[in-house]
Amino acid sequence: MFAIRIVPVAPFVVESIVAGAARVKLWHYTLGTFGGMLPGVLATTAFGDPLATALEDTSKINYGLIAAIVLVFIAMTWYAKRWFQRSGER
Repeated sequence: MFAIRIVPVAPFVVESIVAGAARVKLWHYTLGTFGGMLPGVLATTAFGDPLATALEDTSKINYGLIAAIVLVFIAMTWYAKRWFQRSGER
């Protein structure tokens, strides 16, 4: 479910119907949906206000916040890649 939610392959309704037909367990569905939608929600939340501010007045851009957010996403990507490589070795 995580991979299906993070990569937009179909509308959420279609993904949910297929998950139900495939008899995905509720906790797998819930955890996968939460994990798959979290990066997009965090990016929208974190970048929404700074982006609006940057478009309105370029002198009020918070470069420290933008750098911190980018570093967090780089760390999350590195950790996810490492986790998937380890799970593939089993």
